[in-house]
Amino acid sequence: MKNAICAKPRVTVTKKDLRAREWDPSEWLDTDDKIRRQLEACSKDANPRVLVMVLQATARALGMTELARRTGITRESLYKSLGFSRNPRLDTVLKIVRALGLEVSLKRAKKPTVRAAARPRVRAANGNGNGNGRRARKTA
Repeated sequence: MKNAICAKPRVTVTKKDLRAREWDPSEWLDTDDKIRRQLEACSKDANPRVLVMVLQATARALGMTELARRTGITRESLYKSLGFSRNPRLDTVLKIVRALGLEVSLKRAKKPTVRAAARPRVRAANGNGNGNGRRARKTA
């Protein structure tokens, strides 16, 4: 038998097969370890909105009803707190983190984030404190 050529089946790809869908991180957050690692990673980000987005994904992965049961916060309040344009209060974030079996701890940063220093207030030369550098008028 000479070199047998195997006929390879043709694969046709249609536009329907190529449709992309938006990736939902809550589908990936299926274990407590993955949730913990994701929260640890976002804690290193300077943008606090990242933490809220991870908490949103965690709530979807766990289920809002289950998270509400664990935290003692109503489901409606969780939806409002973790809404798109909301910034949840610290006590809400702490309740969610504790309900996930985690705790928040602080440690010294390797390189502190330095904000631009506020401009010092300019005092007048005569010390009257009006801040515009002019001398106060003398009253007669």
